[in-house]
Amino acid sequence: MQRTQVGSVEVFALVDTHFAFPATRLFPEADATEVNGYADLMTADGEVSMICGAAVLRSRAQTVLVDTGNGPDGNLFAELEAAEVAPADVDVVVFTHLHGDHTGWNIDRESGRPLFPNATYWIPRADWDHYRAAGGPNWDAMLAPLEGHGVLHLFEGETTLTDELTLVETPGHTPGHTSIQISSGGETAFVLGDAIVDEINLNEPDWTNMFDGDDATAIATRQRLIPQLTESGELIVASHLGATGLGHLGRASGRLRFKNL
Repeated sequence: MQRTQVGSVEVFALVDTHFAFPATRLFPEADATEVNGYADLMTADGEVSMICGAAVLRSRAQTVLVDTGNGPDGNLFAELEAAEVAPADVDVVVFTHLHGDHTGWNIDRESGRPLFPNATYWIPRADWDHYRAAGGPNWDAMLAPLEGHGVLHLFEGETTLTDELTLVETPGHTPGHTSIQISSGGETAFVLGDAIVDEINLNEPDWTNMFDGDDATAIATRQRLIPQLTESGELIVASHLGATGLGHLGRASGRLRFKNL
């Protein structure tokens, strides 16, 4: 867990677990020689390692949990405890998107009840409609029950969560993928979600990524966001970048890098 402040907004970056994927698998359409040119951004085994993160934002007396991690064996609840946030303290759970590594702690697997008992779960409508149609185990276990418990709130387009937190569309990774712009006291930060999932894609935004649902739209989103976030230098809260997910974009040794806070 790592804490920082953006104006009057408290930001807690939480790490639920860690992943690693062969880089050539992550970028299936890229030439292997080109991929291996980024060996400095991989492990010795040619893998891209990444965190699986979530975040808590405290704004205007609202405690907002961004995504719920991978579950069921991750560290999300230990990280929340370190941040002194009890599950019952969470007022809103807002999802950047509905992949399983962002929705894994929605529902208690024994009782079938929401793990954040006082929260309303905010979900991009385009993702809800997409995954409702697709179905599958994650839908059945972690998503569909939210509707039955009456805790579901669907949103579309740019949406105000508080006057310091604005939900903004960053589609492509999934149909309704959403980021969060934080603006408070003259300071800004950007909750990225999975619009950019690793440092190779920072440098090669037009490389297709195996996790993206709509390649062309995801590429366009990266091409828009990377210059914007590099120029602004604002704090980024990322799901899969860096040691804790908190950092800034900057250059080092000729590469665009995610520099840990």
